[in-house]
Amino acid sequence: MAAWTAAREPGEEPWEGFASAHTWIHAEHGWWHLVPRPLDAPAPAGGARLGFEVPRHVLTAYNPDGRAAAEADNRAAARALRADHRLHGLVVLPSLGGHPDGAWLEPGVAIIGLSKHQARALGRAYGQLAVYELDGTIRRVIACDSDHVVAQAVVCRRGQPPTPLPSPPS
Repeated sequence: MAAWTAAREPGEEPWEGFASAHTWIHAEHGWWHLVPRPLDAPAPAGGARLGFEVPRHVLTAYNPDGRAAAEADNRAAARALRADHRLHGLVVLPSLGGHPDGAWLEPGVAIIGLSKHQARALGRAYGQLAVYELDGTIRRVIACDSDHVVAQAVVCRRGQPPTPLPSPPS
């Protein structure tokens, strides 16, 4: 999820926050925790590939334009994203993104079946600055309104998100 503005340090560029965010995706057998690492960092023991043979995209509808929004507005936007007609027929998994200790978490969706162009358009429709693209052990932070991309390695492990979890949008 690429809008966790409130978790950024003062003066920090949004891209630094996006690149340092952890992602959790709930798949068939539980939660997977994606830990960002520099592309040139050696892979630690115990990590796994994401198991995705085609790119997946992760996005949120929370905090449009990188500005903290009211909880009611965020929840309404998340409901609208989950019900968006562009997701019909695609695999949509619950996800969370944010600070590794849970100080800031945003619910979102991991989507299987979108192109990069479609994912950026969906992110723009919900006021997002960027979306994530997951491909093997690489995560790309892709700007929704420019060609800016930050690529990084991710280590994928089984693991619950920090608690307390945000309440799911009703």
